[in-house]
Amino acid sequence: MLGKIFKSATNSFTLKYPFSWEYKIDPDAKGDTMMFFKKNEGMGTLRLTSMVISKKGMVKPIIEEYHKKIKSSRIYKRDDTFYLEYSETPKTDKDIEMYYWYIGKKDILIVLSFTILKFKKSNPKTISDLKTAKEIIKSVKINR
Repeated sequence: MLGKIFKSATNSFTLKYPFSWEYKIDPDAKGDTMMFFKKNEGMGTLRLTSMVISKKGMVKPIIEEYHKKIKSSRIYKRDDTFYLEYSETPKTDKDIEMYYWYIGKKDILIVLSFTILKFKKSNPKTISDLKTAKEIIKSVKINR
């Protein structure tokens, strides 16, 4: 159950996440990047990077361009927010699977990723954590 609420420092977005998860700012990343993860024995980390696109009206074209480049991606719009999602195995590491989501509205673009180990893909804990990550992503609200 998603019970905690995270509000970005600039109030550009909010999201909900479970009491059994926590977050921290990614010290190795540039920009506004957070990591959400299950406190004990989590099977993956949900990374979130938010950015302001300085040129107005560019969020939709950016998402559409990624959709053209990534054939397996799914693009859709809900209300006035654009979404793109896909998964892939990186060429540099065949042991993991990456899930990506792009969420954009007006001048805000949020990029999320969730990484799992392929050999644990059918593990019930991995399945549960991926399902929770997707619920967190569905809760993202851009405040514009």
